[in-house]
Amino acid sequence: MSEPAHLIQIDGDHYTRHAIQPWDALKDWLGIEGYRAYLRGNAVKYLCRAGSKGDALTDIKKARHYLDELIETYEALK
Repeated sequence: MSEPAHLIQIDGDHYTRHAIQPWDALKDWLGIEGYRAYLRGNAVKYLCRAGSKGDALTDIKKARHYLDELIETYEALK
C-alpha cells in the first residue's frame, strides 16, 4: 500500500474531511490495545455484513482497510 491506512477512506470523504481523524481520536482515547480491539471488531463487522447492506466488494475493502491499519499498529513497533 502506498499510503498509510489512516490517510485513506473507502467510499466517501465523510471522515477524511475533518481536521482530526476519528481514528486518531480513538487511538488516543482507547490506548493502543483498545484501539486494536476496535480495529479488529470493525473488520469483522464489515466482513459479516458484506453484501447485505450494499455492495459486498465495498464492505470487503472496508474490512481490509481496518486490517491494514491494525497491521500498521504492529509494524510501528519494529
